[in-house]
Formats: sequence, structure tokens, C-alpha cells
Amino acid sequence: IDWTKAQAVLQWQLTFEGAWPTAVALSPSGKQLVAGNERGELFVWHLPDEPLAEPGKKEAPSLTPVQQWVGHQNGITRLVALPDGETIVSASLDRTIRVWKISAASNGKAEVVLDRETRERKAKRGDKAALGAPGIQVATLSASAVLSEHTDWIASLALSRDGSRLLSGDYSAQIMLWDLNARKVLRRWSGLAWNWIVALAFAPDAQSALISEVRY
Repeated sequence: IDWTKAQAVLQWQLTFEGAWPTAVALSPSGKQLVAGNERGELFVWHLPDEPLAEPGKKEAPSLTPVQQWVGHQNGITRLVALPDGETIVSASLDRTIRVWKISAASNGKAEVVLDRETRERKAKRGDKAALGAPGIQVATLSASAVLSEHTDWIASLALSRDGSRLLSGDYSAQIMLWDLNARKVLRRWSGLAWNWIVALAFAPDAQSALISEVRY
């Protein structure tokens, strides 16, 4: 959306039907956008330099993802982009944190359907072929690292300003401080019993952190 105009204008949209989008991250360059959903799917879009919307049309054009990041087995809860412009970190209800490299070479291909709800509506109107129509072909990428120290759903992430430290929190009130470069846990501590860790934030100097908990 371009909000510099008197009325915000939708420039383009990213079709992502069938499961709720639950997390999104934009690379520091503003050129790549990563979005995840409740099924654990992650897709990457390259954003155009110029608006694609055509005057007079009610809907902005939909961009096609260029890549699917594969590996998570449950819903994506958080995505954060490192300041190096190369790295995205994801957290999931599958109890893992994964580290992805934006410029890494793809290692496979997949056919995906991102307009599932539109197809179902067409089928209800009599277009039975819509459900069986081919999807789109996208390249796939596996994570460069998997961090699997958590034993419960991971609901929160926070990144230090320099991108070297990561905080993660889960639904067992466990918080971990990670050295991202070494891919190891530096410290662990617990919140209050019976609480979920739902939000985290580093202080600017990364020497302290804010932890938000909710009692379930």
C-alpha cells in the first residue's frame, strides 16, 4: 500500500489463501517479503520496484511467490529479519527455530496452490475443473540451521540490534538466549509457572530484555 497519497492505494497483493497468515518479515532492502501461515508453510516474494496497479481496476495485481521454504511441521508464529540483509529466522509450533539464507541456492521444486478458496468458490458455482487445475511451480529451500532446544510451542522471538543475539520464548514459560552465529544457547531461564511467553524485546544495548507473559 502506498500511504503517501491522500488516500492509501493498494499497489499489489500476495495471494495466500487456505490458511491464516500468521507471521511476516521484510528484508532490510525491502526487496524480499517472507510470510508464514498456520500450516507451517513459508513463501518468499520479490517485490517490484514500481507499482503494478492499473488505473481504474478495483483489485491490485497478485504477485507470485518465487520460493517456498520447507521444513516446519506446524504453524509459523514469528519471523524476524537480521540486519545483514541475508538471514531470516522463523519460530513455529513444531518447537523449532529455523535459520534461512535469502540468497541460498534452491534445492528442489514444488507445485503449490495459493488460491484454494477461490477454486472452492468456483467449484460451488459449477466449475468442477477448478479444484483439479494445476498449481504454480516454485523453487524450494531448506533451512541452513535448525535450533531445537525448546520442548513446547515457541510463541515469541526478539533480535538484538546487531543481529548476534536471539531471544525465544515458549508455552512452558521457558526463555532462551541464543548466540546466533554459534547456533547455541547462552542462557536459559523460566517465567512464572503456568504462563505462556507471548512477546519479547531487547533493550537497545542488548544487556536486558522485556518479557511479556500471559496466564492460561
